[in-house]
Amino acid sequence: MRNVWIYQSFLIPCAAFTLLLLSAACAVPTNDPPQTPNPTATLPPTPTPFNPIPCEAPPAADPDALLCDGLGLGSATAIAATPRANQNLELLSLAMAPGVTARQEIYDRVLRDIELIRSTYADVAEITFWEDFDGSSLILHVDAATHASMSAGAYTAWDCLNNWYGLINTSFSDPVGGQYQVQINLNGVFDTALLQNEYAQLPGVTQVTRIPKEGFAPTICGAICNGVHHYVFDNAQSLCEEGCKFNDFYHFSVEEGGQPVLERSWTGAPGWEQPPMLSAPLTCH
Repeated sequence: MRNVWIYQSFLIPCAAFTLLLLSAACAVPTNDPPQTPNPTATLPPTPTPFNPIPCEAPPAADPDALLCDGLGLGSATAIAATPRANQNLELLSLAMAPGVTARQEIYDRVLRDIELIRSTYADVAEITFWEDFDGSSLILHVDAATHASMSAGAYTAWDCLNNWYGLINTSFSDPVGGQYQVQINLNGVFDTALLQNEYAQLPGVTQVTRIPKEGFAPTICGAICNGVHHYVFDNAQSLCEEGCKFNDFYHFSVEEGGQPVLERSWTGAPGWEQPPMLSAPLTCH
């Protein structure tokens, strides 16, 4: 039986936001008026309570093509659209709406929203999305015969998937403990957790793993609730190679075509229980 083994995600500054509430709810502040944007002003931590309201999931993506004997996720249009000009925000867009690739309308809106937030609020202008995985690489664990066939160019079982996802190149490593590994690099930004399941079904492949990004850094978390985009900028600081000692959080909401609103800002540190804000988790992918 072929198994898919997924690296356990490291603890990241936004990890507390990935916990779902028991009820399907999205929380937004209602007690205090939104702060007026001011590029020169600092953003002091000002905790305010949250009240839950119903939260709907975004609509489903286009149907999968499944052109490779039942494999091959995504539509031809979706696959052709990746990679995009800003791959960092493409990864954030992919984290905010499920699918094998980011959806164009989500990406366009995230690009606009983040640029507006950065240009309006100086404290978060340099913060980018710190992704767990690069979205384009997988490691196939294979048996000796499959490794030899792949390295000789004789293995054809992966041709359709490689063509579909846009293979750039492969690299072959020497066996370690009897295990053979082949790294594939794809031309696009994908939810590689979904691609794991695809490649794990190929003959001779025993496991498929992703390559985790090491370390910690400031990041952006995002979620979509009732058509409103929510972003939390985490200005992580101090000893980030060990997980970041302090975190300043800034929660923004942006309605479609609207201006960013600073809903809330606060300071957190390891061990400090952060209040959840959205039932659709603010995901650092």
